[in-house]
Parts: sequence; C-alpha cells; structure tokens
Amino acid sequence: MPSTMIHLFIADNLKDDLKVCDCGQFYLGAISPDAVNIFGKASKELRYSAHLRSADYNEWIDNISRFVKDNKDLSEKDSDFFKGFVVHLITDIAWDQTAQPVLFDKMLAKGVSKDELNFAKWDELCGFDNNAVELELWTKVIKPSLKAASIKQSYTVDKELLIKTHSFVVNEGFVNKAASTTSLITNDMLNAASDRAYELIKTISFN
Repeated sequence: MPSTMIHLFIADNLKDDLKVCDCGQFYLGAISPDAVNIFGKASKELRYSAHLRSADYNEWIDNISRFVKDNKDLSEKDSDFFKGFVVHLITDIAWDQTAQPVLFDKMLAKGVSKDELNFAKWDELCGFDNNAVELELWTKVIKPSLKAASIKQSYTVDKELLIKTHSFVVNEGFVNKAASTTSLITNDMLNAASDRAYELIKTISFN
C-alpha cells in the first residue's frame, strides 16, 4: 500500500479530472481511511473495515462501488471529502496493480530477497515521504490546503482518530529524520498509479 505522501500526490494528480472545488476537504478525505493506524498498525479487522476492503481486488472494487451508490447523499453533502475518501481506497488498489510490482522488481535487482520485499518496501516509502516534504507540491500546494481543512465527517473511522491524523500529517509527524531521503519510487510510478486509479474510478460511475 502507498504512503501518506503518495496518497496525497496521487490525489493531487486526480483533482482536476474529478472537478474538485475544495482541495483541503479533498486531501483530508484522501488520508482519512488510514486514520485507523494513527497509534500504530491497526488490527486487520479495523483496517479492512475502514478501507471497505476485501482480499480479492474485484470484490474490493465492488465494495467501493456499492458504497458510492448507497451514499449519494454523502457525495452531494460532502462532495470533495467524499471524492478524496474514494480516491484513497482506489489508490490502494491501483498502487498494488501498477507501481508496487515495478518497485519490487527494482528492489530484487538491488539485492533484496523475495521474503524481505513486503518489509523492506517501507524503507522505500519512508524515503519517498522524507524527500517529498521538501517539494513545493507539498509546502505550497497540498499542506496549506490540508492544514486549513476542518474535520466535519469521517465515514469509516472514528472522528477523533481523523482529527489526530490530520494534525499528525500537517505537522509532518510521519517524517523519519534519521532515515534516507532517497527512494526507488519515481514520478513515472506515481503517474501510472494515478492513471490506473482514474480508470477504476470511471468504472464505478464516481465522476
């Protein structure tokens, strides 16, 4: 699954296609499902519930599609937060289908064993996030809008967890200053995941 900054950067890639008006609410929605992990990795039951998840990707997409169809009132009332929330879920799938296989191939070529891939990938994600907080896309575009966003709803997570997550992200609590700022993750990988995410969004009649 992608990191905080990857979620936000991919959301930013999609905001024009999705006709987002309130970017702050959109970015807030795009980090909201992961609020279950604010105190550490949550149980599988909580993570799956927050992400409407199934281990089967087709079933997961069906779950998201059903949520969209069953919550038209939310999509109208909380339009941009709703879009961000759905984008987060779809991005998890799109990342696994496009960018992560490329990342794993690069890691294998670097000498990481197959057994270590799922653990070692977090070093690459952390390295990406550590570098991303220095970029203008974060400092001048995403961060100011996200910081100004008010928490009005939370959907599948506890509102208090989202409040804490919002503060944690805008204050860059996820940055590990002792870790690397280099990563095998490239803009091409983010763009491929963004394109796949938009393809999936169109299949659920979201936009």
